[in-house]
Amino acid sequence: MRPGEIAKLFLEFEKENDIFEWQSEGIYIWQLCRVNIFQHLLAKVKNDKPAYRGSTIKRILNKRFRFKNILLYNPLRDNKHSNVLVFESSRYVNVNGKFVDPYTSFFTEELKKKNLSVIRYQSNYTTDHLTQKNSEVKHLDFIEYSALKKAKTDRFVLKNEDLTILKKIEKFFSDNLNTDLDLNPIVSYLVSFYKAELFYYKKLLDLKKPEKIFLVDYNSKMAIVTAAKERRIETTELQHGVMVGEDIIYHYPTVKEGEHKYFPDKFIVWNELWKTSCKLPIKPDNISIRKNDLLEIKKSKYASVKKNDKQILIASQYDLTNEIAKEVLNNIALLKNYKIIYKLHPVEYPELEKNIYFKKLKEYDNVVFPDSKSDLHLLLAESKYFVGVYTFVIFEAIEFDCEINLIELPGIEMMNFLKDVKKIKFHKDFEKFCSSL
Repeated sequence: MRPGEIAKLFLEFEKENDIFEWQSEGIYIWQLCRVNIFQHLLAKVKNDKPAYRGSTIKRILNKRFRFKNILLYNPLRDNKHSNVLVFESSRYVNVNGKFVDPYTSFFTEELKKKNLSVIRYQSNYTTDHLTQKNSEVKHLDFIEYSALKKAKTDRFVLKNEDLTILKKIEKFFSDNLNTDLDLNPIVSYLVSFYKAELFYYKKLLDLKKPEKIFLVDYNSKMAIVTAAKERRIETTELQHGVMVGEDIIYHYPTVKEGEHKYFPDKFIVWNELWKTSCKLPIKPDNISIRKNDLLEIKKSKYASVKKNDKQILIASQYDLTNEIAKEVLNNIALLKNYKIIYKLHPVEYPELEKNIYFKKLKEYDNVVFPDSKSDLHLLLAESKYFVGVYTFVIFEAIEFDCEINLIELPGIEMMNFLKDVKKIKFHKDFEKFCSSL
């Protein structure tokens, strides 16, 4: 079953059951755990998602950054008032020689120009060390590490009535998807960690006393949102990827506006399209538009780059690694007159030397795998054709005037809302795309 079909089934279950009001010890269990349960469900159904991990040595070396963050950038050692707190994403890109968060950094600079005091919080110890540090940057490693320890000792125990609800959920998906999902340990951990995080974020907000908070990815920031709402501090999320009705992460068709306890008060999207691509659980008046800053900068930078009529950029996806690569490999002979830029998802790079399909594709002279530091936007500017399934890179490719070709592999249903867009072509398989050239 495809991800979109699973999402539809998931939404049907929500519609038929008053699940969003499920509380235990004052915590709205489904609202808190919904996205994670869906992701576990997808993994169970697919059952063959590659486990991408870097080398053991690299993971050990990366831990040194975590210790440094805990010692030097502990947010709870900063008790100076700040007007605004910005919780950055875990992604960083190189812009004019500096690594910045593409979703918040330009916005943050505008806030500072308004003479607002801003503190930035980082959370990815494997990449944050690339960024420039100063007194306005703190790291969440201390809070995350402390919360993990606290969650282990103060474990949330589900009551009998909670277990009855879990069994009902498990039976529904077992009957419809033939899964053996065990939700008790998943929910118990998520609630335990949320409560532990909340303890520390309450302390942080009491120290900083901000007027506003901006963040990326509410699903990993629910404790922050809760602490802020309790203190009447306005929270706003900035868009960082695809948001569609065929997915469930930002789609809440059965939740009354403003009734999601752990969702930010406001939301900033990149254009009019994203205001209606899914149903956010907030009032339309609380959804505003701001252009994708990074895209605007890169479009300007590469405006004079000439398209290569014989260049195809293929965007891989970590949950379709083998499916996409196999399609390309099976039809590679049809593309002997084209240069193929095969762009991996960041988490796929450890697989480049191990994946059987990647290894075979590398044997062809016209196939290039750019390294992880290559500028995606330059590659888009150079390429006439773009091929993908449901990655956000589709929308970046549109901005760079590529001819968009989508292959109907699992997950393509998430792009159904693009079927009426003239510039975008849907193909039954990769061979159909090759035949259309």
